[in-house]
Amino acid sequence: MIRIPVCIQGKNIYATIDTASEVTLISDKLYNSFDTKPQVNKKLTLYAAGRDMRMNGYKLGPIEIQMEAMKFSEVVIVAPIEDDMLLGLDFLVKHSAQIDLETNTLKIKDQTINMSNDRTIDSQVRVARVTIRKRVVVPAWSVLQLSCHVDKSLNQSIVEPSVTNLLSPCTLVESNSDPTMVFINYTDRNIVLKRKQVVGQATEIHHVVPKIDTDDIKSVNKVSESVNSVTIPDHL
Repeated sequence: MIRIPVCIQGKNIYATIDTASEVTLISDKLYNSFDTKPQVNKKLTLYAAGRDMRMNGYKLGPIEIQMEAMKFSEVVIVAPIEDDMLLGLDFLVKHSAQIDLETNTLKIKDQTINMSNDRTIDSQVRVARVTIRKRVVVPAWSVLQLSCHVDKSLNQSIVEPSVTNLLSPCTLVESNSDPTMVFINYTDRNIVLKRKQVVGQATEIHHVVPKIDTDDIKSVNKVSESVNSVTIPDHL
């Protein structure tokens, strides 16, 4: 399958280009993950290519779909499909899209979007720079909490600090949100952070393990009952 990165309702996903699909579809799981759910217009019965293959869905929108710098307002169908999104013929024909398999690109209007296959998607890691909006001074022997800015729209991510002479913990950030970072000045002098200075890197994550179950982890240390039975090494 060939896919392109898109942003729909604030969610960064990969849409599968499907010329065999007459309409553009999104999965019911993706729809249910939207913070603000668009209104459903009409219930539908969808028929697939196989005999007696059909599924229930509903028409949605128009909703905003963003690809690179381009924004589209489109009607889509919500259905119980495995992919997050199938970009169908209705969208491709409407916008005179050109698929170039030699260069592995999709051209819409005057924009060219790189396409990816499943293997390259799995190996891609989405990262962004984290900067500060204005100049700040972190006083000596103090802790400063500071709202920062991520220069790219990401799903849930982890921010790793990159500032020298300051201590800062990693921060978990929700989708399309700016992080609040904590900086600890453990020195006896003030430290200045400049406007637009890069203070960390945000890396998109797939999921967070809420808790590690340690109930089944057991260890036994053998303790000597007598000091006399313990042999002390010569060097001690």
